Amino acid sequence: MYSKSLLCSLLLCTVTYSDTLNPLTAQQNGTASGELSWLTTHMDELEQYLSKKVRVVSSNIDRLFSEDNDTNITQEGNYTVAPKRENDNCKPPLDEEKEAFLVSTGFSDFFKDETYLDITNRSYVKLHGGYEYNEKGDSGIFHGVTARLRLPKTQKQLQLFIGSEPDNIKGLNNTAHQDNGVGLKYYMNSLYQGLFAHASIGIAGITNPYVKTNVEYPLYFENWLLRPIQTFKYSARDKFDEWTDLYFDRKISNTEMIRLLLERSTNSEIKGMNYLSQLSYFNAYREDISCSYYVGMNGRTKDLVDTTYINTLHPQEGVYDYSVGVTWRQRLWKDYVFYQVDPLVSFHEQYNYRPNYIFRIGVDIYFGNNK
Repeated sequence: MYSKSLLCSLLLCTVTYSDTLNPLTAQQNGTASGELSWLTTHMDELEQYLSKKVRVVSSNIDRLFSEDNDTNITQEGNYTVAPKRENDNCKPPLDEEKEAFLVSTGFSDFFKDETYLDITNRSYVKLHGGYEYNEKGDSGIFHGVTARLRLPKTQKQLQLFIGSEPDNIKGLNNTAHQDNGVGLKYYMNSLYQGLFAHASIGIAGITNPYVKTNVEYPLYFENWLLRPIQTFKYSARDKFDEWTDLYFDRKISNTEMIRLLLERSTNSEIKGMNYLSQLSYFNAYREDISCSYYVGMNGRTKDLVDTTYINTLHPQEGVYDYSVGVTWRQRLWKDYVFYQVDPLVSFHEQYNYRPNYIFRIGVDIYFGNNK
C-alpha cells in the first residue's frame, strides 16, 4: 500500500506532466485530485466525529476540555507519548531510562499489544478483521470488536470493557489474556510507585462469568527493561487460570529493539504447566511501518492423557510447537487505520512436527484515544 503522502505526490506529478501534453487530460486529473481531496477530508471528519463520541461517552463534559484531555500530547523522539496519569504506564521509571522505555512502549503501542493497552486505561473502540490461511488446520475469516470506556467521574479507576475475539482462529497474539465479553475493570491506586494493578469482573457468555486480577511492575536492570506481569483468573467454564509473563526489552537504537518473552501458565483442570518462550527483533523502517521477526516455542510438563488430536495421538510432555514468523504492520490511513500481515511456519506435535504454513492478513480501525 502507498502511504498518503506518496500517493498525493504521484498524483501531483501526474497532473503536472499531463498539463504539458493534453489540456483535456489535465482537466480530468484535476477532477480526480478534487475527488481524492474530498474523500480525505470526509474520512478525517468521520474519524474525528466517531472518536469524539467515544470520548464523550466515557468522559463527563466538565473534564472533556481540562488539562487531562486525551488530546494533550507531547512528542518524544520518534514516538508520541501520552501525558503522565496516575494509572498510566506511559512514563519511564527513571529519567536515565527514558529513551529505552519510550522505544519499548512505542513498539507496544504501534502493534497495539493488549498487555500494554490493558494498563494504560485508555478510551477507545477497535474494529478488526481479516483472513487466515492455515495449510493443515482450519482457514477462515476472523473479526471482532473491542471497546474500553472510562466511566464518568471515575476516569482513573473504573472502566467499562466490551470484548469480542474470534473463536474459529487460534494463535492470535495475547487472546488468552484479554478481557472478553462485557464487564467492569477497576484500576487500583498504586501502593508503591511504578506498581500497576487492576481487577476485572465480567461475563463471557451467559454461563461463563469470571473475575480476574493483574499486577505489573516494570524494572530496569543492566540496560534491559524488565516487565513482570502476574495474572489470576477464575471463570465458571475454565475454573482457575494463572499466567506469569516476563518481558525483557533491550534497546538497540531509536528504531530497533530486542524482546524476549518468557511465560508459564497453569489451569486447575489440567495437569502440569504450560510454558512459552519467544525471541523477537523489532525494527521501525519508517514512522508508519514497523516489522517484528520472531522465533518461539510452546511446551508442557505433563502428558494430556484425556485429550486427543484429530490423528488420535495424545499430547505429550515436552515442546509441542516450534514457530518462526514475521509481523509486518503499517499505518494505512492517518493514526486510526492499520493493516497487518503475518506469515509464519509452525512445526506442531499434532502434525508430527512437519511444517505447517500459516498466513494472516487483517485490518484494524481505532476510534477514540489513538495515541
